[in-house]
Amino acid sequence: MLKDNILQKYPKIFLKGKSEMDKCREKLNEYFLSGDSGFINKRQLLSGILSFSDTVDDPEALADSLLKKYLRVENILNLAASGMIMTEGLDRNTTFLLKLILEASTRQMVQAGIGTVLNSPAEVCSFFEDTYKGIREEELRLVCLDSDLRILDYAIIARGDQYAVTFNKDELLRKAKNSGCKLCIIAHNHPGAPSTPSDADFAVTRKLREYLDKLGIILAEHIIIGEDGAKSMFAENMIYNFLDKAKKF
Repeated sequence: MLKDNILQKYPKIFLKGKSEMDKCREKLNEYFLSGDSGFINKRQLLSGILSFSDTVDDPEALADSLLKKYLRVENILNLAASGMIMTEGLDRNTTFLLKLILEASTRQMVQAGIGTVLNSPAEVCSFFEDTYKGIREEELRLVCLDSDLRILDYAIIARGDQYAVTFNKDELLRKAKNSGCKLCIIAHNHPGAPSTPSDADFAVTRKLREYLDKLGIILAEHIIIGEDGAKSMFAENMIYNFLDKAKKF
């Protein structure tokens, strides 16, 4: 019913002499000016973004093509950022525009997480499952917590491809130290694969625990997000076994 009302309220705009880009912008502008932007579907959203590229002649046609193959706007933004869909009708400037939008949305997501209290193992897993939705390449993230398990800082340390992510350990350690945290959690994802840890995952986790311990910071948890959900690399409830120790620092 809402969809029908919206379509009746905002009929397609076909203005003689206007390009497809102009038509896209006109339609989206109607939604935003009316306060009904929440009803914009993924096709309208993506075509609206593409309409700001000077090299895309028909934003709606390109949006249809990309969504048919990649299903979600989030997938397209992430793949564009990793340079994996440059051959899909997107030139360098359009890809750069998508990267900027992804970076802005990522920063908003990070800021929204600060101050969140993770009161249970389920909340830890739920937090990462929510924030990794739509991410199609591996990312390593760091969450810094105070002794009350409140998020002090939340950062994306590195982005990789669909199969692996390489990161600078010094950057991770510096971020953790500068946050003033008592303990921290790291997380990464396995796009399109189970959350089962690899041998490399175990080796890196052990090393990071050693490095962080020298800084007086406890690595309390390592979460892996896979197609089967979130999995802890440590024993269940490990983060809360560390809590009393963390409060003594």
